[in-house]
Amino acid sequence: MSSLPEAFSFREQLEELAVFFAEHLDENSIAYLKKRGIVEAAAKQFNIGSEPNVIGFVSSRLSTGMMVGRVTIPIRNQDGKVVDIVGRAMDDRLPKYKSLTNYSAALFGAQHLKDTDTVVLTGGLFDALSLIQQEIPAVAVPDCFQFTDNHAPYFANKQVFICLSNDEAGRRETVRIAQLLKPLATHIFAVGLPPGVKDVNDLFAHKENAFAIFQTLLQQAVQSSLSTGQPADSHYFDAFMEEFGKRKRHMNTGLTTGLDALDQLLNGGLHAGLYVVSSRLEGGKTAFLRQLGDQLATQDVPVIYFSYDTSAYHLWSMSIAQILNLSMHEVLTGQAEEEQVKKASDTYKHLANNLWTVELTPETTISDVVAMIEQTMHKIDRAPCVILDPIERLYPDDSEAKITLTRLQRLEWALYQMHHIARQLGTAVLTAAYDNRMDEAFDPTVAVADVHIFLTWEEETQTVRSGRFVVRKNLFGEEGSCGMQIDKRSLRYST
Repeated sequence: MSSLPEAFSFREQLEELAVFFAEHLDENSIAYLKKRGIVEAAAKQFNIGSEPNVIGFVSSRLSTGMMVGRVTIPIRNQDGKVVDIVGRAMDDRLPKYKSLTNYSAALFGAQHLKDTDTVVLTGGLFDALSLIQQEIPAVAVPDCFQFTDNHAPYFANKQVFICLSNDEAGRRETVRIAQLLKPLATHIFAVGLPPGVKDVNDLFAHKENAFAIFQTLLQQAVQSSLSTGQPADSHYFDAFMEEFGKRKRHMNTGLTTGLDALDQLLNGGLHAGLYVVSSRLEGGKTAFLRQLGDQLATQDVPVIYFSYDTSAYHLWSMSIAQILNLSMHEVLTGQAEEEQVKKASDTYKHLANNLWTVELTPETTISDVVAMIEQTMHKIDRAPCVILDPIERLYPDDSEAKITLTRLQRLEWALYQMHHIARQLGTAVLTAAYDNRMDEAFDPTVAVADVHIFLTWEEETQTVRSGRFVVRKNLFGEEGSCGMQIDKRSLRYST
């Protein structure tokens, strides 16, 4: 087996690194591939490999240290040149998929596209591998990334069969990709999978007659689609039942808010969708959202907290004050005991591994926010929950629109943008918004949100402020309200 040269640079010499990994494909990796239904011939064809585990300091001659415990899959461009190497974890480590160069425009199998006018676009690397080893032309965006308009030109003048995961997320993504391909591809067909089958790799790894089944599915896709039009709803009902089964098995469960009465009101907690939290000015929205962000992070849920009006230091002070049950002012101004704050900080660091606090500026636009979400997704291989505080500060990219849109029009536009992000990523997006009921006949925060929560206050003492969480709209359950209070010292909510 070869070793890497002393001056090896993995970003510049990816071809050599791909060969190096392929020569070190070990028994554990072969067993993992076999479990996924990938034969050794396909592994050799695509230079699938693994990284040797070196004890002690990492040597550039033996290891990059980045792909240990993963099977490595080179990603080539249409000229056959390696542009990235993706590692798939063989255990529960995160991220599940890791990119070596973060080349998001890459497409696995791209080098074979010039030889075919018909191709299957799958949801992941192993889906594409399952088809290619059956001599079915297939490609996939590496699992670290999403399909974007940068990938669409690959499919110009081709007949494209889209076959993604067999659930609601896969159906939505199929529709989205079809819209991107419509101006370029000659025909687009949506391929449905049988009930109980998660994806293409699952089909070929566990069904003896998978090839015949898939050929039938391709024929059905052609029959149910009209040219580049969308198939009838009946085409998606196996995916509907798959999604219903997932929800049935996890009925009434969501991401807990840490507030039992509110969880009950929200039908088990937070679900994928747009949540708008409203109150009057200085109504406690930021403290509530920060507490929710910390609570989600304790559940090992990644959270990006976008803040326009409040600094990261201010928000961290709020979190530390809640741990210590101190006044945030004491932490913010440096009056708290240093040893206490250090101890709380050490405690907070664990959950802070799942939390990204991003200070935004008046110049930050929707494209900037989306780019930051995508960059974080590439690192963690998961869709994060997103918190935006407040949504009124979010602007479109078009500088003229910033001037011409009224306050209410801009708010409605921003809400629709965040609603789209929640749908596309299948995640919870939480935003803070001022209450619009008094000064406007139409309140877009209620119209656009999946769930709208209004903070209303009723009583106040020297130590506690009491009120109610009023759910004005709830697509995941029923409307209603529950009592709550906030400790005026630590700004911590309870129900």
